[in-house]
Amino acid sequence: MTSVSLRFRASVLAAFLGTAFSAAAGDIIKKRDGTTLDGTIKNETATFVEIEVRTGNIMDVQKVDKKDIVELIKATPDLVEAAQLEKLVPVEDGLSDAGYQKVLDEKLLPFLKKYPTSPHKSKIEAIVKTYQEELAKAKTGALKIEGQWVSPQELRWNAYNIEARRRRLAMQTLVAKKDNSTDYYAAYRILAELEREKPASVETNKAFELFKGVIPDFDAILDLRIQEQPILLKQAADSVKSMTADQKREYEAAKKQVDEDFKALQDEARKQKLGIPPYSLTDLKSIQDAKTALKKESDRINKINLAQEKLAAEAFQSGLKNLNDKNYLSAVRNFEDAGKVFTKETLIKDQLGVAKRAAEEERRVREASGPAAPAATDVKKPSTVPAKTAAGAPVKATTASAEEAAAEEEAPVEEEKSNMPYYLIAGAGALLLVGLIVKALSKKKDPADD
Repeated sequence: MTSVSLRFRASVLAAFLGTAFSAAAGDIIKKRDGTTLDGTIKNETATFVEIEVRTGNIMDVQKVDKKDIVELIKATPDLVEAAQLEKLVPVEDGLSDAGYQKVLDEKLLPFLKKYPTSPHKSKIEAIVKTYQEELAKAKTGALKIEGQWVSPQELRWNAYNIEARRRRLAMQTLVAKKDNSTDYYAAYRILAELEREKPASVETNKAFELFKGVIPDFDAILDLRIQEQPILLKQAADSVKSMTADQKREYEAAKKQVDEDFKALQDEARKQKLGIPPYSLTDLKSIQDAKTALKKESDRINKINLAQEKLAAEAFQSGLKNLNDKNYLSAVRNFEDAGKVFTKETLIKDQLGVAKRAAEEERRVREASGPAAPAATDVKKPSTVPAKTAAGAPVKATTASAEEAAAEEEAPVEEEKSNMPYYLIAGAGALLLVGLIVKALSKKKDPADD
């Protein structure tokens, strides 16, 4: 590794450590005016205290009169460590069960063992409890995303959107910085990946909305980079003049590597057909090209009907859940709705085919398990025409008890037998009618004989 790279990495590390140290708990002075100074006490006398505090990356020693001090808290090792451990909550997203266990074993539990009587013990024990509870959930296969737990089942059926959510969150972290054009470009690269690989995801839709919101800032920072570029070149040239021969060779080698890496990025962008090409802060034309491309990409994104795509993406996600829940007909409808908008997403077509085949199979099984057709030897059901008397009047049916009705439903053969009295009544009626006719004829004949 070259000394140039080492110096660069060292500067980054120093900036990081400066931020970390500024956040660490130290000696604390609470003043009567309500202000608090957190830093390191450098000197203390009977009348005043000198404390070194950090403001950004600048260290400043302030002298405070003791009569203005309400409370003076001197940092102890356990206070400093406890302050760092308190930053472990809320627990970061996406931590595996091994990750939870590592924090417990290497940070939290060692503190309790090292400082068993610390006044900060209860706070650390509460953090331990939080990690143990979340570890138990992680061991089931669940995953925490945006502070919400996703079940192992959803991780399976909704993998398409879960992976997209991870990328969208990474993009969100980048744009939240709001001060670096390279971060905005990295965010754009994630958006381009989502559009290419997960076009029908609800998370891709959110990513578009997110990027639209930062386009003006991105454009403004590119303008700033264009203005700064000549200054950077001059500073680089001045630095080279003061270098030794060995340093110049190292610098040129490092610059050559940077140029090669940048060319590789450009080739990759062309291959992926990115709307905005990469740019180098030392290459004015590349920054200007990126600014022009940003305008074109902004116009393209603004023409996308994100409201329509949001509904289609939600339909696709619902279809995936329907398929998991075996609601195949609903899955078919949702996949069809999503496919009308995302016509090129092959996964929607594949899932639609799966849902249709499952729905058809379910239909066949349901029909096969339905009531069997009557066998040829089954006794036919009696006619539903109501029985009548010989005179043609309907026979008044008697009200059957619930038990008898149930028995008739359970035994259709017996129902056939129960109709026999109606036939007997009808036959008896016919005989009675014949008898009446014969008697009437006899009466007519008798007067004539007299």
